[in-house]
Amino acid sequence: MLSVTKLVLVIISVGVQQIICTTKPPCATRRGPNGEITLNGSWINELGSVVEFNSTNGELTGKYTTGVGNAGSIYDLTGRYTMGGPKKDVIIATWVVSWHNDVQGNAESSTSWNGIYYPDEGVIYTQWLLVRYTDRTNYWQSTHIGHEEFTIDSKNC
Repeated sequence: MLSVTKLVLVIISVGVQQIICTTKPPCATRRGPNGEITLNGSWINELGSVVEFNSTNGELTGKYTTGVGNAGSIYDLTGRYTMGGPKKDVIIATWVVSWHNDVQGNAESSTSWNGIYYPDEGVIYTQWLLVRYTDRTNYWQSTHIGHEEFTIDSKNC
C-alpha cells in the first residue's frame, strides 16, 4: 500500500510531466534578411492588442490596434531600438502611439512603451506610460502607468 507521502509525490510527478508535455515552445526567433534578430511581424498582448512592427537600422515603424477601450482602430506607431546583452541578441525598444486617426478622431492622449525582447523566450516585456489631456488643476491625473507582455502572434509561427 502506498503511503500518503508517496501518493502525493506520484500525483505531483504526473502533473509536472503533463505540464512539460503540453507546454508549447515559443515561436522561432525572428530574423531579418541578413540573419539579424528583428521585431518584424505581428505581436499580441494579454489584452488582445496587436502591434505590427517594421524594424530596420534602429528604427521602428508600424501599426497598433488596441484591444481595450473605445479606440478600436489602427494607429500609426514610431520608435527606436538597439541591441544589447553579451551576444548583442537582446532588443531594447521603445515606441509611441498618438491616439489620433481618421476613424476615431483625436483622443487627446498618447502612449509610450519601453521594453526588452529576449529572443529565446519570444516575449517583449514592456512598461508603458499613457498621458491624456487634463486641465492644469488636475494635471496629477494625466499619466497612467502599466505593463504588458507581447508575444509573437501564433498565426506567424
